[in-house]
Amino acid sequence: MAVQRIWLTATHQGLHLQPQMTPVIFRWYARAGRRFSTAPQMGEQALEVAANFERIVHATPSDDFGFFARVGVSQLPHSRSIRLDLSGLMKT
Repeated sequence: MAVQRIWLTATHQGLHLQPQMTPVIFRWYARAGRRFSTAPQMGEQALEVAANFERIVHATPSDDFGFFARVGVSQLPHSRSIRLDLSGLMKT
């Protein structure tokens, strides 16, 4: 519900939100020491992604992340998903 509220609030303000889950997911793999590929270099690259992500967001390796997104002004996206208008989704 929290993510939905953030997304709908951004839309209400005329902004667009684009989830960026790849760095969060690969950071989790790297920090948990989990293998996700048989190619050894992928684990090393995941550690680099984790370090870069933490540098960009001013985080430590132990900080938790459940959601990460870009928010800003853009053209109306072309999507195949159909949803209610914003007014039909917002609860006051």
